[in-house]
Amino acid sequence: MSEQKIDHTKIGLAVITSYQKWYSGKLRSIKHTDKVRGDLALEFAQKATQAGYHLVIADKGSSKTFLKELLSKSTVQLIKRKTKGTGKGKRLAIDKVSKIPIVEVIILIEAEKTSFLIDCLEAVVEPIFQGKADIVVPARVASLFEKTYPQYMYDSEIEGNGVYNEALRTNNIMTKTMPAFDWLFGPRAFRNDKEIVALFKKIYTFKGISLLEKLYTPDEFSNVQYFSVINALRKKLRVIGVEVPFKYPGLQKENEEIGAKEIFIQKRKLQRVGLLIDLMHFLSFLDKKKGSDIQINK
Repeated sequence: MSEQKIDHTKIGLAVITSYQKWYSGKLRSIKHTDKVRGDLALEFAQKATQAGYHLVIADKGSSKTFLKELLSKSTVQLIKRKTKGTGKGKRLAIDKVSKIPIVEVIILIEAEKTSFLIDCLEAVVEPIFQGKADIVVPARVASLFEKTYPQYMYDSEIEGNGVYNEALRTNNIMTKTMPAFDWLFGPRAFRNDKEIVALFKKIYTFKGISLLEKLYTPDEFSNVQYFSVINALRKKLRVIGVEVPFKYPGLQKENEEIGAKEIFIQKRKLQRVGLLIDLMHFLSFLDKKKGSDIQINK
């Protein structure tokens, strides 16, 4: 990293939260996922405020005690949302951040990723500030990825990344020589530019297919975090990967390995399958093949 200090006030964080069962005080059970994650989100918000970042959170249904604690610990622009799914919340947060005049770089990130904020963020935004990248897809250092994540999650995401990268290379969206992206690592960083922001706000939907609609929707993850980057690659924008020493929170790992393991194994499996189904239909849509089951929601 260069010795020139990065101005944190030029960075905006777009975050969504939903911790309906969060409660104040000490953790009563490792099974209480909302408590575990909500505590991490409060730490994230406090440290983001202390560091000088602009923080926008779109929240859906978190407990009143959580929101009160959030507002007491951080300087946050809070948006309360009622709609189901995560896509709408991400777009609301991105839109709000993009309208802050001083913000030059936007980071879409999960609220539990405090290690990213402390250990990784400046390395991710540096290529954008230096004019070398329009979008950065962070990549986890392999050793820390394997060491700090639940094993089933590591295995699932390694497999998902491999399939995703291969599909994009096969369809000539990524070149054969382009380094693989860590697609399933959630954070995305991008220039606060009207054209680029628009990519992250574009909505695709399935065409009323009952089975797909019930199980999967591109608006859960694909629209904002995946299709945006694919469209950027197609437009020949400067999309790069930056390796970062991200560490999965120990208590969150314990919650997902011990407290609610079966639930999270199923959740990760459905997420991976959903992303790949979305991608299959999206590639068909881009290739203008008849019978594509994805459409632009205008």
